[in-house]
Amino acid sequence: MEHTAMIDAKIENIVQVNWIITLKNDSKLIGKIGFYRIQPVYFRAEIGFKLLLSLVLAESIQKL
Repeated sequence: MEHTAMIDAKIENIVQVNWIITLKNDSKLIGKIGFYRIQPVYFRAEIGFKLLLSLVLAESIQKL
């Protein structure tokens, strides 16, 4: 619950906004993408993403 509260606080304070990345036919989390270092005054933000490489690689190897 603490993690969810932290995310909600960052969205409310316009610090960062994140979305999760899943595989198309699976709801397993493989990463996240979002806006970071948001500067509303200048209408700017950085876009970043993080992939859980172990899950992505495991899925790719299984498909081979």
